[in-house]
Amino acid sequence: MPQYWERLFVVAARACAWLVAAGPLAVFLVLVAAAIRSGHANLDVTLVRTLFSQLIMTIAVGLIASLLGAALGIASALFSHELSHGAAGRVVRRHAKFIAALPAVAIGWFGVSILQPQHVLQMGWVALTAALMVATVVFPDAYILAVRAVRAVPAELLDAAAALGASEAQTMTHVVLPGSRSRLLGTFWAVFSHALPEGVAASIIFIYAARAGFALSHFSLPAVLLAQATALRTFDVSMPLTAMLLLMVSIAARFIAAKRIGALEWL
Repeated sequence: MPQYWERLFVVAARACAWLVAAGPLAVFLVLVAAAIRSGHANLDVTLVRTLFSQLIMTIAVGLIASLLGAALGIASALFSHELSHGAAGRVVRRHAKFIAALPAVAIGWFGVSILQPQHVLQMGWVALTAALMVATVVFPDAYILAVRAVRAVPAELLDAAAALGASEAQTMTHVVLPGSRSRLLGTFWAVFSHALPEGVAASIIFIYAARAGFALSHFSLPAVLLAQATALRTFDVSMPLTAMLLLMVSIAARFIAAKRIGALEWL
């Protein structure tokens, strides 16, 4: 009987593994089939321009959010785990966990409260607000990755630095940062791959801005997808093509992050 359950477990694990392996290809094929069925296989000029504009907005919001989120996450991780082991470090660690528990919907409505006093919604102001909210969403990922990258530095190097009389600041700048540089750079790409498809917080901001006359062509791609699911009117874009474009860009960013992070490739 134990052998029967062991074999059943192996078969189930193998089947689940192959389902996971086939998942991205299945998603891509389903999106292609949906695009063909929707009659948008032949792209017209208007659709191409709209998708290009939304892609630019998506990348801009993702880059700003990733730079802010990665910088804050890496700096907080270095401070709380290398420079401060007292009360200040504990406060940073606890608040990082609190930010990780914040729902993206609440963060999005916080962004709306920033936009609300503005009578004229400029495109740059809307995009910056969306980027700030997305940076808040992706900050915990940057913090966790940076902590793991710092902890992956060999203990022998840290012991050698301590034996030579190096201070905590000297150990961080001469040992920890050089030893984790590649993984910290990979942290940015991992955060970027999360910031690109983040649509909950951004879509709330963009939809609010649309009511004040903000052009739909200036939406980010994930905001378009979520807004399409909740709006009563149809947007002037092809949803399957938008999803495919977002999928390919996100996979490319995640692939670069995995190459950089290396042994910490657990995202």
